[in-house]
Amino acid sequence: MTKTESGIILLDKPVGITSFQALDTIKKRTGTIKVGHAGTLDKFATGLLIVLTGKCTKLSSIFMNLTKEYRATVYLGRETDTLDPEGEVIAEAPVPSLEAIEEAVPSFLGSVFQRPPLYSALHVDGSRAHALIRKGTSFTLAERNIDIHSIEITGYAPPELTIKVTCSKGTYIRSLARDLGEKAGSKGYLVKLERTGIGAFCTDSAVSPQEFNPEEDVRDVITMLDKIPDIIQAKVRSSCIQKVLNGAEILTDFFDTTYSIQGLYALVDDNNRFLALAEQKDNRFTYHFVGPCL
Repeated sequence: MTKTESGIILLDKPVGITSFQALDTIKKRTGTIKVGHAGTLDKFATGLLIVLTGKCTKLSSIFMNLTKEYRATVYLGRETDTLDPEGEVIAEAPVPSLEAIEEAVPSFLGSVFQRPPLYSALHVDGSRAHALIRKGTSFTLAERNIDIHSIEITGYAPPELTIKVTCSKGTYIRSLARDLGEKAGSKGYLVKLERTGIGAFCTDSAVSPQEFNPEEDVRDVITMLDKIPDIIQAKVRSSCIQKVLNGAEILTDFFDTTYSIQGLYALVDDNNRFLALAEQKDNRFTYHFVGPCL
């Protein structure tokens, strides 16, 4: 595969298109239909999508597990059925004071349970939740355990509250808007959302679909994995490189250095070319993905 067919792209999704639609340009300009992303964004939202092409799509879970950072605008005093600006208003309440909001925020920090929006892509008995709700089907979604690392109030011009949120995967900022409104004695829904960061990656380094150039904007795997602190880089002896590429059992003599830390390893050659992603557990390596990705 060529570089443009297999690699990773930092894409800045514009408002008004789905995450899936944002990939169309990537598919056309890279010449590959095997394209995916590590975490979707709603149509009304903007910001960072980590796009993976070709063989690199197998690495999506690595990037999906990274901490997310958002800038959000919450409209307080109203709630829509979709919890976003595209829905119908279903409830109204007095707009809360800043003091009430500040008192509510700490209850959402740390490891908490969150009820996902009914209008979501979650599966319920084999169907998407948003499809079922539009058919009038009655159902409930179980709460999910998430981690919210921080919520910073950056502005309040009633009824609009702006916040900065860092959180784990699986967090719905639409649900946070709803729950924050309720906790403050009101109602709330999300009117604007921008994902500004995923792990060490940010929108400042991203390109829009219109400006995407496959010769310049497709990044190699090792450059991206090197920015994930939990992944250890390990050099493979030249005599063992082909064994790794063939998926042979990884032995200690594959390396000049002893690697005893448990966790994920990016295996590379002397030229820093990515060979494989492997996990060491109980003193044994198992493959997650075998390259190389150019």
